[in-house]
Amino acid sequence: MDFGAWDGRFWSDLTAEDFARWDADFVNHAPGGGESVQQLRARVCAVLQGRPRGQTRLAVGHAGWINALLTLDKPDLQPAQWPRPVAYMQCVDLQSPTMGVKPGRA
Repeated sequence: MDFGAWDGRFWSDLTAEDFARWDADFVNHAPGGGESVQQLRARVCAVLQGRPRGQTRLAVGHAGWINALLTLDKPDLQPAQWPRPVAYMQCVDLQSPTMGVKPGRA
């Protein structure tokens, strides 16, 4: 996710006001003037649109991209609903009905 002016900064350097604006409109606000959660989800969808059914593909991504994928079914996503980051080297199974996170290596 592009955090604009927030990129490279510690979360502790940001103000409560910075976070309040994002909390108020979690899906559509672009923190730091970068990219909104909705824009991140649109990028995730664009990658998945060309995925033929029945074919296995491997995508390697960071936790933010994976979490965006896991929350596509929540249009009114609230900050507290954002999943905890997947563990390093953890696999996400897109074939399972819940698109759940499974332990293991890719």
